[in-house]
Amino acid sequence: MARTIQTLRLHSLSDSHLATRTMPRVTQAYVEELPAARRRWVLWTVLTVFLGLVVTLGVVSLAAYQASRQPVLAAPISAVPIPPSAPPATADVKLTACQKVREYHSGAVTLAVTNHTDATASYVIAVAFQSPNGRIRYDLVTLTVPYLGAGQSTTVNAKDVVLLPDGFTCKTVAINRQAVEPWTSTNG
Repeated sequence: MARTIQTLRLHSLSDSHLATRTMPRVTQAYVEELPAARRRWVLWTVLTVFLGLVVTLGVVSLAAYQASRQPVLAAPISAVPIPPSAPPATADVKLTACQKVREYHSGAVTLAVTNHTDATASYVIAVAFQSPNGRIRYDLVTLTVPYLGAGQSTTVNAKDVVLLPDGFTCKTVAINRQAVEPWTSTNG
């Protein structure tokens, strides 16, 4: 019969907390068996799998909750459709000025926007500051024109904050025109 040696740790309930083989005068004490290395590995594996399962179930339940609470649009955002016979949005926007602001070594752009449709429209316009050959884009600014009535015109300006080299050019890269209901005040 083979003898196995087990490591024991002595826990004292007195002032002496040192593990020893011989017990000094201790009024009360208990001995704890240390788990074997294999038992510890199994324990940690089971705990890790359990915690992973709990976290996974939590994430799945949160995703399901969020998916069930997504708002449903009752009506389309644009109540007034732009007729297909309307001119393209690029015809509504004209780049009138592209210049360097000397104080800040940055650029400034000015656009003239005219609504050629029969409905009130809002515009979002992206203008790029780029190299003369168009290969390097230094920055992109976005200008907005809200609630521009049918047949109305306006001018919008934007200044860039990025340092630009001499000789840059401006180019309108995107225009989004959205038909909207005319804005009215609700204050009496």
